[in-house]
Amino acid sequence: MKIELRKVAKKVWDSILNLRNQFYENFFYEQKEPILKDDHYKYMNKQESNPNFHQWIAFYGKDDVGYIRILDQDINIMVEKKFQSRGIGTIMLNLVEKKVLITSVAGQDYD
Repeated sequence: MKIELRKVAKKVWDSILNLRNQFYENFFYEQKEPILKDDHYKYMNKQESNPNFHQWIAFYGKDDVGYIRILDQDINIMVEKKFQSRGIGTIMLNLVEKKVLITSVAGQDYD
């Protein structure tokens, strides 16, 4: 399974919001209720200028299958329910680890 990553663009912010709201009940300690779109967009806009925030969409062929982000030194991974139990989260983590290692050594930002 060839999973790839691309930087998050504003056009997928709604998809990320949908993922966040799918999983909050069982997986997010700090999120007690669905996130409102306006709050999500404020957060995403704020993080765009944060040098310690990096995010990617994982895709397989034409399908977006997940989202991974680094905020400070914390990594969060979400995989669409229909793509779970296939090792995609592990692949996503490995891809981000490679990006971090390569770009840290080269002194570049993660792309």
